[in-house]
Amino acid sequence: LGMDEMILRESRETKIREYAADIRSAGRTLLSLINDILDLSKIESGKMEIVPVEYELSSMINDVVNMIRFRAEDKDLELVVNVLPTLPSKLVGDDVRIRQILMNLLTNAVKYTRVGTVWLRVSSLEGSCENIKLHFEVEDTGIGIKAEEMDKLFASFERIDLERNRNIEGTGLGMPITLRLLDLMGSALEVKSEYNKGSVFSFDLDQRIVDKTPVGDLEKKVAEAASDQKIYSEAFTAPDANILVVDDNSMNRKVFVALLKKNQINIMESENGLDSIALASHKKFDIIFMDHMMPGMDGVEAMKRIKEKKDGPCADTPIIVLTANAVAGAREKYLEDGFDGFLSKPVVSEKLEAVIREFLPKEMIKPAPAPEDASVVDSGVSEVDIDEFPVIFGIDWKIAAMRLGDRNTIDSILEEFFSAIDLQAAKLQEHREGIPATLGDYEIQVHGMKSTSGSVGIVPLSGMAAVLEKAAYDGDIATIEKLHDVFIAEWKSYKDRLREYLHAEDDPEDDKEEISDEILDVLLSMLSSAMESIDIDGADEAIEKLSAYRLPERVADRFEELKAAVTQLDQKLTSEIIADMR
Repeated sequence: LGMDEMILRESRETKIREYAADIRSAGRTLLSLINDILDLSKIESGKMEIVPVEYELSSMINDVVNMIRFRAEDKDLELVVNVLPTLPSKLVGDDVRIRQILMNLLTNAVKYTRVGTVWLRVSSLEGSCENIKLHFEVEDTGIGIKAEEMDKLFASFERIDLERNRNIEGTGLGMPITLRLLDLMGSALEVKSEYNKGSVFSFDLDQRIVDKTPVGDLEKKVAEAASDQKIYSEAFTAPDANILVVDDNSMNRKVFVALLKKNQINIMESENGLDSIALASHKKFDIIFMDHMMPGMDGVEAMKRIKEKKDGPCADTPIIVLTANAVAGAREKYLEDGFDGFLSKPVVSEKLEAVIREFLPKEMIKPAPAPEDASVVDSGVSEVDIDEFPVIFGIDWKIAAMRLGDRNTIDSILEEFFSAIDLQAAKLQEHREGIPATLGDYEIQVHGMKSTSGSVGIVPLSGMAAVLEKAAYDGDIATIEKLHDVFIAEWKSYKDRLREYLHAEDDPEDDKEEISDEILDVLLSMLSSAMESIDIDGADEAIEKLSAYRLPERVADRFEELKAAVTQLDQKLTSEIIADMR
């Protein structure tokens, strides 16, 4: 789905975008099905647990409304939300599962309603000083349910009025999951329905009150929340703060430091676990950011060793794990290991600032100087004009801008990436030759390459590295054997792709073999044929082979334009350029 999104963003070919849109729709349907089956499996095996936490009622309702609003608007349905203003603002319950239940009910309401209105109502039936019984209702003006079909509503993989609803997507799992989740929370679903007129689904939940302050007007609360979020995301300074960042990859450390340059924080760097332990034994740090996967001693062991020194200056210092392992459940696993927080890589400036705000002593946080134009939100991307960047095959400048901020930082990090291309490839090749003994080192090395390429917006390269990393983790040597050489070739190709942009002078064009007219004609014909048949791999191979030669002036002058046309799958422009080159 992520790669498909890049096609939708970058392709200008109408037919390709139509194919990609179909892939997105089918992929999301499949993802929804998988999630439902996993939830049902957990419930049936007794592994689904209700986890009560403190939550804000208005925030939860707002999240649900935001997720369903677009679906309702797509069908020109009115979505009406009524929340009793006197409800308490903070409660204790499993808000994740409540959201899931409401989303299942609201999704069904929108799905089976052709015209009219969908309502979400939240009120209370009774309560005490410490507890409240919330009453939720979802009503629609949809097709309703026949009395004889009501049993199907609660059966797995069953759908009501199948002949009438054959064009409506769905698996029939949402309602059984909802029923079982409610049962786990000591509740039940009530259904009132009139065929061809609509339905009302309702349930009650006992929740513990944390803050009795009335939730008030929901629209006003939503506006306040948006305002608070904007203030929260603004830059701050912390000139008295000392932070240690531990990462074996120098480029990752450079990105980290660059993202915080406006915050005036004192940052010390460490390239391995042992070195970080030594530094933490002699100097007080206010926060330590620790990479997980490092050669020798990994971040988990280093974190535990630092915390074990009860008389050390960093015994109570929050240690935040830095990791590209951001799959579901990873955060919980790292917190169980002893980390105080979690930050996924590639690091995004807003999330980094949020973590620092959370863990730094409040007295160290200083307001940032007011910007000259208060209407401009300092998101980083606003500082970069994407149109100023040249088209370079494989690089998404929007992602680079989002992750690195300003133009100077992007150029600096790209130079770092460029200078390390050969060294990183050599290290990975060395570990490849030692497999299976060096499988762990291979995983760590390609993990770092995934992170660095992702930081500079080279999404395809980062994706290939992710596949190799997982193969190494799983001990899947066959996949490594199949993809390693392809990945190395693609990784090294960025030397040529970035050289002109960075004005690099090493590995001059003169060192390349001059292409003969015969080879040039064959490769251009190969490229033309590949583009006509939409053979992306063939087109990439032709471009790569052309890049390996010193090209005649008439070809070299338009080669970057040719690569850009191939990247955009612009068949007409590619044909025109090839014709000029011949």
